[in-house]
Amino acid sequence: MLDAGCWMSINSLPTVALSQVAEELLTLAYESGINFFDTAEVYAAGKAEIVLGKILKKKNWRRSSYVVSTKIFWGGKAETERGLSRKHIIEGLKGSLERLQLDYVDIIFANKSDNHTPMEEVVRAFTHVINMGWAMYWGTSRWTPMEIMVRAKLHLSRVCRY
Repeated sequence: MLDAGCWMSINSLPTVALSQVAEELLTLAYESGINFFDTAEVYAAGKAEIVLGKILKKKNWRRSSYVVSTKIFWGGKAETERGLSRKHIIEGLKGSLERLQLDYVDIIFANKSDNHTPMEEVVRAFTHVINMGWAMYWGTSRWTPMEIMVRAKLHLSRVCRY
């Protein structure tokens, strides 16, 4: 699977030019078979999600024909706008969905581990956003193998009862 990362330097081009270049690149990627678009709430302070959302809406591609992922951790300057607390996971994802103009993302990633939030809270919050239909899956980015093992064990033993 190949993806088109949507990190961008907003300050490098005027907004109109940036949007045009981004649209051309994403269209070329999509038409070449790349259908996985990755972004994050922190990329260009949310502007990357806005640009991606506008392009996806304008292109009107079938939602089932592409995958969108976003990452949560560094949302804003306030303490409650960072980290992996239940509050930030839920509010951060809602903000991302609004900027992306989507009903759900396919994957939400924890951008980094949060030593200040209990593991159970993190797992339950991600499970909640999946159960609400705001994300299909959750994953990790830049976590150690041990952090993943502990969270996976907690997730499987306490949350998933299939």
